[in-house]
Amino acid sequence: MAAYLCFISTLTAGQFGLHSVEGVWPLPQTFTSSPERYPLDPQAFYFSYGRRSAAREGCSVLDSAFKRYFPLIFPDYTFANGVLQFSQEKPFNVEISVDNGDCDGYPNEDSSERCLETFSQLVYQDDFGSYFVNKTEIEDFPRFQFRAILLDTSRHYLPVQVILKTLDAMAYSKFNVFHWHIVDDPSFPYQSLTFPDLSSKIPKDTVLHIWKGVQAQYREELSRITKAGMRVLLAAPWYINHISYGQDWRNYYTVQPQNFSGTEEQKKLVIGGEVCMWGEYVDATNLTPRLWRGIQAEPLYVGHCKHEYQEVAADGKAGQSLGAIALTPQSFYFI
Repeated sequence: MAAYLCFISTLTAGQFGLHSVEGVWPLPQTFTSSPERYPLDPQAFYFSYGRRSAAREGCSVLDSAFKRYFPLIFPDYTFANGVLQFSQEKPFNVEISVDNGDCDGYPNEDSSERCLETFSQLVYQDDFGSYFVNKTEIEDFPRFQFRAILLDTSRHYLPVQVILKTLDAMAYSKFNVFHWHIVDDPSFPYQSLTFPDLSSKIPKDTVLHIWKGVQAQYREELSRITKAGMRVLLAAPWYINHISYGQDWRNYYTVQPQNFSGTEEQKKLVIGGEVCMWGEYVDATNLTPRLWRGIQAEPLYVGHCKHEYQEVAADGKAGQSLGAIALTPQSFYFI
């Protein structure tokens, strides 16, 4: 697993206010926010690469992430002429360091974008439109490396903008794999020009996917597959295109992918899960409310813990994060 650091240094003085920030989503492993806060000025806020970072300015994926997150942090302000500025000597500087200089390898399950997403959720505006961030300490990491959403366009057409909005929403909740189900019986055939043999080759390190079955059945499958030494993904309990009466989303939070009969080594072979939105009864008119009505982020990130479920049940939210964060008057770091 790649390690990476994210530093924020500031020369501004702290202020005390009544506002506390508890909106980091999904819920981190540990989260401590102080009333002590620090003002942010969009005109004096810059992203930069750390001196020890293997990736440098010109890394297209991270540069694009900086541009994308600036308007998310400051929705009322954009870069002048759309040009991202880099600086090491400004009042508030977000410093990103990664230990892998191969920009083609980003984003991945350990991407620094998780750091940017978490920081963007810490920034807020007061009643006068001024931006602030509170002194905050966060420790976090994902429970599973593979956290996917399946979107089915084989049965109902989905406009490109709807798909792009889904990708944005995945980033906000730190999902990191998009499974695009393009072809099925009702759809036109699809042949990839880039990967013409995509469907005819099965690599030796294939990951098996459990799609169907009630709890007893998929637990038996998890035990059998991992006993054979195969890596596995679980999707069966997260078919959220199914709608039942009442708050059915609560059931998604009780799923424990590693709760099956097997050794600890077997359970390590469960690398994650997938939320499935099949398209028989879904199109652009109802995709978003159905997909995000109670999506199971926490079982794949921090697991089902009593305090998490109680807070989710009370607030109607779902959550996770990644890394370790501490925001102080001097620095913000992410490991």
